[in-house]
Amino acid sequence: MIPVQFAKFMDFVLIHTQNGKLKWREGEGGSYIATHKDMSLFISSDYDPDRDVSTFWFRLNGASGSTPFSVSDREPDYRDMKVLFEEVIANANDVVSAVQKFMNDFDY
Repeated sequence: MIPVQFAKFMDFVLIHTQNGKLKWREGEGGSYIATHKDMSLFISSDYDPDRDVSTFWFRLNGASGSTPFSVSDREPDYRDMKVLFEEVIANANDVVSAVQKFMNDFDY
């Protein structure tokens, strides 16, 4: 579950990911990274077939240390984190430009 201290922060991350002000890039092992003001936020997803559980993993690295947390598909925040994760992927892949380029030759 999203720790209480991160609730407003995750809303901030979603809004600024959607509007393109927060830029994401691919990291290792299917993770994505956003860096801002000497801090880095890492997001990744995982599926455990033995337990049949999907999980989003987060880690905020800053001057005061590294703070990890996770949200599994058995928790109420999961749906919101799925939306965030999909927005992060679209942002990292610059989907806005790709979609515009795809649509350029068609009347819409």
